[in-house]
Amino acid sequence: PIYLLWLRDHSTHWRATCRYNTDGTVYTDYLRASLEDFDIIKDVSTVVDTCRPYEYVNIRGNECVNCTALTGYKRGIFPLHLDSYFTHLSCDLDASKTAINNEDNFGMYSSTNPKFRCTSNSSDTTQLWIGGK
Repeated sequence: PIYLLWLRDHSTHWRATCRYNTDGTVYTDYLRASLEDFDIIKDVSTVVDTCRPYEYVNIRGNECVNCTALTGYKRGIFPLHLDSYFTHLSCDLDASKTAINNEDNFGMYSSTNPKFRCTSNSSDTTQLWIGGK
């Protein structure tokens, strides 16, 4: 834990990417957030499904800039992820039109969408990064 705090204190942003090991940085199915606005290291567990701030989010081509997206996380129960299927909390990002039933993105994959680059096939990967912009 002390190494994560050191990393946090020397970083400004975090991001999630898909298939970086094969595709490099691609801005479709990608997110970036400021640690100042949404600190995934020091932040307390949120109630599942809360609007959280992001600098940029793109899920299957649905994107928003300086916006909120429906984010779920509860320590020990649900890993950090975005819910693109549900829009009931009126977050800025609405990716529900092209979502499948109960689709999750960037970390929890109860229902997977083959159109989402992190889950388009069984060998795809999701990466979380912490560092500078």
